[in-house]
Amino acid sequence: MKIRTSYVSNSSSSSYVVVFKPEAKLEASLPDGSRKEIMTADQFIEKIYEDGWKNGSYAEATQIHARGKEQVKEYLGDRENFYNEEWADGIIGKIDSEVEYPDAAALEISYSDRLTKTILDCLVATGAVKVLDDES
Repeated sequence: MKIRTSYVSNSSSSSYVVVFKPEAKLEASLPDGSRKEIMTADQFIEKIYEDGWKNGSYAEATQIHARGKEQVKEYLGDRENFYNEEWADGIIGKIDSEVEYPDAAALEISYSDRLTKTILDCLVATGAVKVLDDES
């Protein structure tokens, strides 16, 4: 049996603490060989922050709990949010050490919200976003 010791919100979603480069772009290759900007990392986080992506196919549980390095550290420092204080303290230290990534967010993505998870995965793959966890 695997016991998760990181940030867990509830059984219908996954939670992440991320650092990101606000202006880093997610782009798509078009059939003609050109590239089209889809969105920046900042636009991705801001869209979730503004309205939880509640329209269309976006799941209601997808949300931002904190935005900005200081706010995320404050959120992680609130012991009522976490059952594993050691993990939260470790992530707080990692936020400060990530100077290449000037912004941060604590977000929750519903398991049924595949689009948001896919966009997050693509932003991670391009280096625009880094998920902070026990291994990072």
